[in-house]
Amino acid sequence: MDIKSREVKIEYASMDDLKTIMHIMHYALELVEDKSWYAVDSEEFVGKCIEGQGFTLKALVDGTIAGFLTVRYP
Repeated sequence: MDIKSREVKIEYASMDDLKTIMHIMHYALELVEDKSWYAVDSEEFVGKCIEGQGFTLKALVDGTIAGFLTVRYP
């Protein structure tokens, strides 16, 4: 199936998603040619954003997290 024909669903992430988000973040770091282009946040930081010091959105394709966006409030 072509990705263009798949539906992407955007939802708020929960603490249940934290391990998967961290896995994606660390995997992305492995793929970056120049490691200085990418910063990996701590699990504590992302967890605080999920729990209210910001927010994290997750993009779901076929029920699986395909990406995320984390925003921290000042």
